[in-house]
Amino acid sequence: MGFPDSQDGIPSSYSENLMALTRSQYVDPLNTHTPSMLLDAQKGMPIEVEVIFGEVVRTARELDVPVPVSLESISLASWN
Repeated sequence: MGFPDSQDGIPSSYSENLMALTRSQYVDPLNTHTPSMLLDAQKGMPIEVEVIFGEVVRTARELDVPVPVSLESISLASWN
């Protein structure tokens, strides 16, 4: 993640491990989890784009880290 491991911080392996866990859940045909954004869309409710992606984008900008997928997600979800 660009930060050194320390006792006070999140281990650098955290994001890779979390992504691997998430990926494994969604390729499992027996998985019944439905993401909250999809549930909102299915119910015709507004999805929480700002809550879910806004802080990621703001933090990335502060740290000068590109997050094109998050930016595109906000653009697509906010489009009318």
